[in-house]
Amino acid sequence: MNYGTSCVQLAELCTKWRKSVRRLLNLPLQTHCYQLPLLCHCLPVFDEICGRAMNFVRSCLHHESNIVRSVAWYSVLHGHYRSPTGRNVLFCLGRYNCTFNDLLSYHSINHIISQLVSASHTEVQRAIASLSSECFLLCDGSLHLPGCFSHTDINDIIMDLSVT
Repeated sequence: MNYGTSCVQLAELCTKWRKSVRRLLNLPLQTHCYQLPLLCHCLPVFDEICGRAMNFVRSCLHHESNIVRSVAWYSVLHGHYRSPTGRNVLFCLGRYNCTFNDLLSYHSINHIISQLVSASHTEVQRAIASLSSECFLLCDGSLHLPGCFSHTDINDIIMDLSVT
């Protein structure tokens, strides 16, 4: 998003989120980053924040207050790299390969981000995450395969899948 300190803070937030998910799911520290959003059925934190920032800007551009609307339009159209809002919009439009019209339309930014993130995962990566999710269900007793695997076996499978 904004260059400088806030970019470093955002990177730290993303790292802390990944470490927290690994800890909550009892995964090894070496678990691939791509697996975590797939296992949680969510967007990566960075992409979630970008989407929310774009939605905020869009709501300001369409706001009922003339002052809010004017400041937002000026920041985006004329401020460009001189305003944090303009820089963030340009960054997100470039990152997600979308247009200013996409920003203005009501549901396309979230859809564009979700599709781009989804397309960045291979079939193998999605299959590994799906298998890991099923192993979690076996561990917590939500899914049953009587007599097939011990709890230790399932944990070993999860650990192997996490670093594959």
